Amino acid sequence: MHNQDKDINPYAEFKGAKKEKDRKPVFRIIDYACYVFGTLLIIAMGTGWNPLPEEGYLGATFFFLAALYTGSHALEGGIDGKKRVVLMFGIPALIGLVTAILFVYVV
Repeated sequence: MHNQDKDINPYAEFKGAKKEKDRKPVFRIIDYACYVFGTLLIIAMGTGWNPLPEEGYLGATFFFLAALYTGSHALEGGIDGKKRVVLMFGIPALIGLVTAILFVYVV
């Protein structure tokens, strides 16, 4: 029988927490909020429903959401002292933020 209490999730350990419940609540809330808003964004992209002023802002919103998600992981890694995690998630967060800003100025 598989005992989950003894097994360690390698990805969670790499990020600094051995289990999901050991992560800081603020970062878990940000993750779940990104999941919800990401789902709403996919629905908005696939249907005619668009809560934003212009259609072009959907792309900018996608990159802002990606920057928020990866940036929160980079910040969490920085707080936990994991430099590899900061580099692994920080660079995509910066790329996503710059791309989102470019989308806003182009639209």
